[in-house]
Amino acid sequence: TDLIRRRRLDNLFYGGTFALRWQPPVNLPGMAGAPLLTLGGALSRYEGEHFGEIIWTDQFAGIQKDHRYYNNDAEKLDANLFLKTEVSFGSGWASFLDLQIRGVRYTFLGYDKDQNNVSQTASHRFFNPKLGITYSFSKKWMVYGFWGTGNREPNRDDYTQSTPESRPLPERLSDLEAGVRAGGENWLFVANFFRMDYRDQLVLDGRLNDVGAYIRTNVPQSDRTGLEVEASFRLVPRLLLTGNAALSRNKIRAFTEFIDDWDTGEQVIVSHRNTELAFSPNVIARGEIAFDLIPGGS
Repeated sequence: TDLIRRRRLDNLFYGGTFALRWQPPVNLPGMAGAPLLTLGGALSRYEGEHFGEIIWTDQFAGIQKDHRYYNNDAEKLDANLFLKTEVSFGSGWASFLDLQIRGVRYTFLGYDKDQNNVSQTASHRFFNPKLGITYSFSKKWMVYGFWGTGNREPNRDDYTQSTPESRPLPERLSDLEAGVRAGGENWLFVANFFRMDYRDQLVLDGRLNDVGAYIRTNVPQSDRTGLEVEASFRLVPRLLLTGNAALSRNKIRAFTEFIDDWDTGEQVIVSHRNTELAFSPNVIARGEIAFDLIPGGS
């Protein structure tokens, strides 16, 4: 019979964070002050209920209104702990070191190797270090450098629409940045160079997994390199010009694409080298002119 179905979500997300900051009441040799230590972390839980209901049928089908014809619960537990040290040296130098460990645990309904919907779990543990340093020439000019590593687990669809054998791996990013920041009473200028190297970045390649869904796959090596510029100028007290631009090169070093061939019912394999990352434009720019109609207003 004709019917109307409604697919819904009922989600809960809750958790907490904490941070303990401590600075010894002593000055160490070669430092402008004692180092500042921060111990922090977070714990959160996500409960996602995905379900569908039959809300109307043309002919009586032996089921009640709002009959729930499927139910898929998922839970995600996310915990992290970090230790951060900030140090100020003499002559305008300062640095920080941030060490984080993070654990993620999923519980969900997914497919096994026999294409049966069964309850599954997936767990990951990550180590994310970060290091930064700054040097201030004066109150107006500053240069900085940053290096950090981050990891990201696959998303919910990557888990629920695959079996453990076809499931992708987490992404890993190594980020190196350097820049300059300058500003005065009526102007601001920031230029930032970045180089991001990915391992196992998740992208769509056109293949179907072993349960018939399009999947994201890991590409071994990809990168983003570019320059970000931001500037603002107050020409007169009531007129402000601002803008920013990002120029980048975003490449996958080697990539195999799978394209459906509707004539043969098979897939065509196409190999790419140094191809562009999808949804990653090489130029992004923005400009704005702001004028205060009322002097001194906000």
